[in-house]
Amino acid sequence: MGIIVICVLAFLLYLWVQGNKPRIKGHVGEYKVKNILLKAFKNPNATVFNDITIRLNGDSTQIDHVVICEKGIFVIETKNYSGWIFGNERSKKWTQVIFKKKTSFQNPLHQNYKHIKFLESILNIDIRLCISLVVFTNKCEFKTNMPFNVIQSKNLKNFIYSNITNKLKPNEVRSLTSKLILSIDNNKFNTSIH
Repeated sequence: MGIIVICVLAFLLYLWVQGNKPRIKGHVGEYKVKNILLKAFKNPNATVFNDITIRLNGDSTQIDHVVICEKGIFVIETKNYSGWIFGNERSKKWTQVIFKKKTSFQNPLHQNYKHIKFLESILNIDIRLCISLVVFTNKCEFKTNMPFNVIQSKNLKNFIYSNITNKLKPNEVRSLTSKLILSIDNNKFNTSIH
């Protein structure tokens, strides 16, 4: 009888995983990027927010990562995709190819633009303070020239430490961090405040 119960539970777990694969896969990619961000921003004037939801005028958006630091506000969309990735800055859809199977998905730069517009409105900031970044995990290969702000996770730390000039003073970082904390839906978020 015990073996039957274990088999049934294993089968149910398998079905649950199959039905939730995209969500699980997304969380795995976000976890990898989160760890890179936490290591890269180990200073007192940086806050890393992960998996936050913001509501504005009856609409909402979920943002994978937001980093508020002296360099500005990094707004990061994570994609845990494998295979070949085709896309450009202006296309509405990008394409993922695994063997001969093609799948289209929303241009993540457009997706991230919505996130930035929410932050611009909620934080009452100049949009130029935001640094839009799309991070794919290392399992994919770009088959078209990508914009400078579409990278793989192996290049994330270098991007962060690149020659981005500081846009915010420490007191502005603290003020914007406080504003964002108050704006997050039900204050449910995963953050690291140093």
